[in-house]
Amino acid sequence: MLKMLKMLKKIKSFLILMVCFFCLNCYAFSSDSIYNLNSELTDKNGIVNNLGDLSGKVQVFSMIYTNCKTICPIIVANMKSIEKLVPKNVLDDVQFSLISLDPDRDSVPTLSKFFKEKKLNSKYWNLFKTTKDDTLKISLAVGVKYKKEKNNEYTHSNLIIILDKNGVIKMHHQGLDKNYSNVIKLISSLSK
Repeated sequence: MLKMLKMLKKIKSFLILMVCFFCLNCYAFSSDSIYNLNSELTDKNGIVNNLGDLSGKVQVFSMIYTNCKTICPIIVANMKSIEKLVPKNVLDDVQFSLISLDPDRDSVPTLSKFFKEKKLNSKYWNLFKTTKDDTLKISLAVGVKYKKEKNNEYTHSNLIIILDKNGVIKMHHQGLDKNYSNVIKLISSLSK
């Protein structure tokens, strides 16, 4: 009888630990985190990631599409300028992530070609596509508005978004604004 009570006590302790572990995993991100979306992202190499896999680094984030000839190239160039201004001791704690607004045309080979043409450093940069539904979910979560036009081009917000390491939005920076001083200060403070 004593052995059975000890065994039941061990089982109870084990179950309590399992429940605690499960709860910690379920609530790893705050309710404000975009990483709660649980969206799958396919990168320029065809590797599937979860949006939550971006956690752990400060994200300089935007939504673009590779066929864009107007705003998107400026957003990417401005993000590259931000990359150059981030202090060297902070840069390893930062990622620059782009998600396509045009999953139909932005295939994996298209993303790969764009990545090479823009000379993005794979140590610091990500380029993803996802499903139409997840594109919409992510855009709503980060405040990017977009609309597909009849000519297959998109009108969209020109935002560069700064996310903390847990996927919480800390800043919306107008993508065409070249004054990055507040962006760099924020990135530096979030990297600590």
